[in-house]
Amino acid sequence: MDISRWLPALALLSFGACARHVNLVVPGTSPGARYVCNGTGCTPATVIDPARSNELGTRTLVLPEQCHGHIHQVLLRSAQSKQPEAEVTCAPTETAGVGEM
Repeated sequence: MDISRWLPALALLSFGACARHVNLVVPGTSPGARYVCNGTGCTPATVIDPARSNELGTRTLVLPEQCHGHIHQVLLRSAQSKQPEAEVTCAPTETAGVGEM
């Protein structure tokens, strides 16, 4: 049996089986408008598909409560692994710096 003719199909199946999604959650907030973001920016979501939020292999990371919902930046490390990690930078609150001039 020549297995070489099955290699492209096996490679495609193994790639799909390894796909991982990361769901970032900010505690203490309620859902609002949805956006789709990529390397060029964000646009309002035109299709809202709740099933996409629960795809097989999705890992949920809860962002720190200490940011009080004010997130400046999130760096995902090892997003394709079984244990992704997020490096989070909080944004200053609106009241920071009030009275300072």
